[in-house]
Amino acid sequence: MKKIMRKDLQRIYDGLTPQEKDNFQDSTVLFTGGAGFLGFYFIQFLTHYKEELRIKKVICLDNFQVGYPAWLKELSEKGQVELRKFNVITDDISSVPGAEQADYIYHMSVRWRRGMGWRISLSHPAEVRDCRSM
Repeated sequence: MKKIMRKDLQRIYDGLTPQEKDNFQDSTVLFTGGAGFLGFYFIQFLTHYKEELRIKKVICLDNFQVGYPAWLKELSEKGQVELRKFNVITDDISSVPGAEQADYIYHMSVRWRRGMGWRISLSHPAEVRDCRSM
């Protein structure tokens, strides 16, 4: 992990109150859109401070439409995160092992197409709406 990333994550961790840190104790965190930009930072933070925050499990859902990032594969291979290929529009959350035990759900998935980026929200608003209402 690069120095600037470590400093960013440390700043976030240091900004948490003792109560906020305690809230994660023995928790299962479920994150949709984990392979994206926001997912990168959230998953890095949750796994980097997993022991300190006493997080039991991090589950990452993504459709991997734009690829399977090496950093995420590495975290999965180290047992830091459980990865599941999942489409928030068509798949059933009850099919995800451990989802029913999730204490925190961060729903950050978005509809995205290579070459379109955020413009997909203008050209395909129904798909974006469906993605946001899990």
